[in-house]
Amino acid sequence: MAASEPFQYIELNENEVPGAKFVYESIEKHSNTQLSRWLECRGLCKTGNRSEILKRVHSCISAGKDKEIDVGVDCGKWYELKKESKLQLAGVPSRVPLLPYCGWGKFPSCQEKMPKLFNKGHIHHHIVESVQFVNAKDVSDESDDDIEDLHTAKPMQKGLKFFESGHVKKMQDCVKSEHYFLKSKVMASMRTNVEYDVTVTLSVHSGFVKDASCTCIASAMGRCSHVTGLLYALENFLSLSGKDLTSCTSLPCTWNRGRQKQKNPKRVQELSYSSKKT
Repeated sequence: MAASEPFQYIELNENEVPGAKFVYESIEKHSNTQLSRWLECRGLCKTGNRSEILKRVHSCISAGKDKEIDVGVDCGKWYELKKESKLQLAGVPSRVPLLPYCGWGKFPSCQEKMPKLFNKGHIHHHIVESVQFVNAKDVSDESDDDIEDLHTAKPMQKGLKFFESGHVKKMQDCVKSEHYFLKSKVMASMRTNVEYDVTVTLSVHSGFVKDASCTCIASAMGRCSHVTGLLYALENFLSLSGKDLTSCTSLPCTWNRGRQKQKNPKRVQELSYSSKKT
């Protein structure tokens, strides 16, 4: 699945979210509860007295933002429902789900469910071996990747440099069903003020990279050096942790035990103590 497909850009409308649409022609006829819900559906502050709520509603309408429904309303419930519907209409296999809207945590937030089998071989397969075609229009001079690079191991080399240089920032992850999702910000190589949004989807059990995306121009196939940098960050973490991701709270206590003296136990009659006096 190409992560840049149009059906992935999902927007909600007022008919798809309960309480997002006015019931009466006049705004003033609505109760404070109804108006607060209307504001909540647009990601706006819903608290205050009636005059403040009405003022906020009228300001939103005047600014032309009354049709912009917040996809995160009700913890992304309505977003997820529409996403599943889009997937079915687009004929996308359910084995490669879209990125979840909620449930993300600072990496590593779900260590026990991380893909323990993921390794550098998976990176090479996704970046190099699985490439079948690429369009020249997908790459421009502003990209960190060249058109010839996407058929070779160069994105792996560049991606490793991205990781080693600390360009992979703000990593977050989450798990849904049998899939592990990872995302981050990756700085561009030549322009340090530019950051790309990078995401990858892996199988929890096999570590296989099922999908990836990046907002850079070269990543129509999800195989740019920025994606590689994020994958190397994950591989490095798993390597340093020795693939043993057992929670520390599940291990025996190793602190507050006192020092162990290096002496063999003997009977009192057999012990001898040297004098400390000089």
